[in-house]
Amino acid sequence: MGRWIKMAMIYITARAVFPASEHKTEEWLKENSGLSELYGVEPGRVSRHHLYKVSRKLYQAKEEIDRWMARRTGELFTPQDKIILYDLTNLYFEGRRGIVRRRGLVGAKRGVMMQSLWHWDW
Repeated sequence: MGRWIKMAMIYITARAVFPASEHKTEEWLKENSGLSELYGVEPGRVSRHHLYKVSRKLYQAKEEIDRWMARRTGELFTPQDKIILYDLTNLYFEGRRGIVRRRGLVGAKRGVMMQSLWHWDW
């Protein structure tokens, strides 16, 4: 497995497990995770600059990835089945009861926008 494939696998897995900015993901990988070791990458060798570069590379391959995913899901599921993917990385969860809306800074350089705030009392 090539270096950038390993970095992409680390990036995708980290985003699924710990959805945060590249900066926070770098900290998480160095301080709280053995994820890089699963892919044969030395701990601490994944910087946020690597994560930014992987993000750009994945975005450049977006159309190809989308076509592959569509073809592959068509092979795995019947036409009645549906797969819905949600990007929750820009949601901010907090509060005491139900849904609360508050202005806050969101990712993707969109600035301050309304966000849904959620909280469950366990």
